[in-house]
Amino acid sequence: MDKSNLEERRENNQIIGSYLEIEDITLEDYGEYKCEVSNGVDEEITLPAHVYRQGNRLEILNRVHQTREIKRTFAFAEPQFALGLQNGSWRRSFLVGVLVLVLLISAGAFYARCWLPLVLLCRDKFAPLEENDGKECDALVCYHEKDSSLVIGIMIPTLESRHRYKCTALELSQLNQNWGAEIGPHAVSSRRVIVILSPASLGNVWNETSVGTVLNQLSSLTVPTIVIATKDLSNTSTIAKRSNRGCNDSSEFSLDRLKILRWDENYGISGYGSQKFWYKLRLAMPPVRPISAESGCQSVAMIVQANGKCGQQKARSRESLEVLV
Repeated sequence: MDKSNLEERRENNQIIGSYLEIEDITLEDYGEYKCEVSNGVDEEITLPAHVYRQGNRLEILNRVHQTREIKRTFAFAEPQFALGLQNGSWRRSFLVGVLVLVLLISAGAFYARCWLPLVLLCRDKFAPLEENDGKECDALVCYHEKDSSLVIGIMIPTLESRHRYKCTALELSQLNQNWGAEIGPHAVSSRRVIVILSPASLGNVWNETSVGTVLNQLSSLTVPTIVIATKDLSNTSTIAKRSNRGCNDSSEFSLDRLKILRWDENYGISGYGSQKFWYKLRLAMPPVRPISAESGCQSVAMIVQANGKCGQQKARSRESLEVLV
């Protein structure tokens, strides 16, 4: 450390001021100092001075007889360290952050929209097929006569023509309390059972009791069952509890045995909502191997060949008619 005492005289040398300067501050410079003040005649005062470290400043606190304080602050040179990004690097950091955010949003959107098709594709390609099990069809589609337009017009044609499932239709009676007994004998020869459940099929009585009665019957089937509801169901767990009241075996109605899907009349066949429904339905159905390019070309060639044969037969029939005339 380097200390020096500077004197300053004012008012014709009547007042003499003294200053203590400390250069090249070190930790040893901090502590207690004594400042002596005298008028040169009879009075002399000694003041204690404490040097504290506050940031980049020195603080000297003088106390006189514990009654008054003299506080002086001196600035001193201390090394300055600037912590920050280099010129232009904050832009790169900002761009990297934006890029990461965009990638995360894109990955989330891709997952939300494409995870069902990917899962379905992997399942159909690698899962074992349900073959040689003595079953006659892939799905037994059960419906009430008031839902025939949905089943005959959309459900079965889509499953058979677009997704290559073999389906059998079963029209149920008006008594929904006996649906389990009606479906049971036919379900033995099917790999899946699909039941269309709508307010019209329940006599426009859509509550926890009526829906729970049907679900209770379907849960007792030995074949995996898919319930397609045309209207939102209330809390299924509440339905299960209310349907089990009065039953000794609470496991009689287990929702784990049922796959419940929601069908909206605005779905139709196309649209994202409709595609999501069909993906979920196909995941609940048995696996079907994707069509390869060769088999697809062979099927197209067979169709063209069949059309050609039909055209030849029509031409021959016309010639025969002309000969007869």
